[in-house]
Amino acid sequence: MQLKLIYFGTDLLSSCVDVFLDQGHSIEALYVGAEEVCTQQILEKVKKLSIPIFTERPTLAAMERHLETGVNLFFSAEYQFKIPVPDTLRYAVNLHTSLLPVGRGASTLPYLIERYPEAAGLTLHKLTENFDEGDIVSKHKIHVQSDESLNTLSVKMHLEAPKFLEKVLENFDQYYRQASIQKDGEYWQIPSVDRRIIDWYLPVERLRKQFKSFGHFGSIMRLDDQYWWVTYAEAIKAPSGRPPGDLLFQSNDLLAVSCLDGFVCIPKTGIKPVC
Repeated sequence: MQLKLIYFGTDLLSSCVDVFLDQGHSIEALYVGAEEVCTQQILEKVKKLSIPIFTERPTLAAMERHLETGVNLFFSAEYQFKIPVPDTLRYAVNLHTSLLPVGRGASTLPYLIERYPEAAGLTLHKLTENFDEGDIVSKHKIHVQSDESLNTLSVKMHLEAPKFLEKVLENFDQYYRQASIQKDGEYWQIPSVDRRIIDWYLPVERLRKQFKSFGHFGSIMRLDDQYWWVTYAEAIKAPSGRPPGDLLFQSNDLLAVSCLDGFVCIPKTGIKPVC
C-alpha cells in the first residue's frame, strides 16, 4: 500500500521518518511545532525532500487542504499540538511512549523510570479529539532495566520505533481496521517544576533517582541566587563536613556541591541559566 502522509513530530521518534522513506512512501509536509524544541535531527532528515515545514498549530482548514493533494495518512510521533482530523481522511495515527491506556499524557518518560517500568513501550493509536484516547492499532513493550535512566530509555524508544513501525506497515490497513477500543486509562500530568528542583538536603540515593528520572530534560538547581538547568550530574556518598548546598569545588569545567550525605559533581557543559 502506498501512503501519502503528513508527518507531525520531533527528534525523539524521528527514526520513523526513515521507515517511510525507505519503503517508498511520500512525506508531503512536516509539522514540528516550535523549531527550538528538539527538531534538529528531524529537520535534517527531511531537508533533501524540499517539502513545506510548519511550526504553527495545525488548523482544520489547513488539514483539509492537504487532503486535496491526495494525502491519506496523518502520522504523529511526539508532537505537541492537537491535530484536527478531517472526516474524509483515511488514516490518522499517533505513536505514543507508553503502553496505553496507562500513561496518557505528554511527559511519560519520568514516570516510566520512577514508578511504572511495566508500562514502558510504544503504542500506535488512532488520533481522536482527546489526547491518547484513540483506538489502539498495535503495542510494543520495551524492557526497563534496573539502572535505566530517562536518557537511555529515550534512545531505546528511538531505536525500537522503526522496528515496530515496519511490522505494522506490513499490513497497515488490517491493523487499522482491527484496532481495539481503549479501556479506562490513566493520565500522567507533566511533572511540576517543584519535582525538578534539586534539594541539597536530600541523600545521595534520592538525588541519583532524580537525575535518572529527568536526565537531559533537566533538573533545576539554585546556586548563588541563580537558578540553573542541570542536564547531567553525578552524586556520591562521601560526607564533606560542609552544610548541604555549599559549593565545594569549582574549575573552568566542573563544580561540586555538598548534599546531605555526600556531594554532587556537575560538568559546566551540563548547566545553563533558567531564563
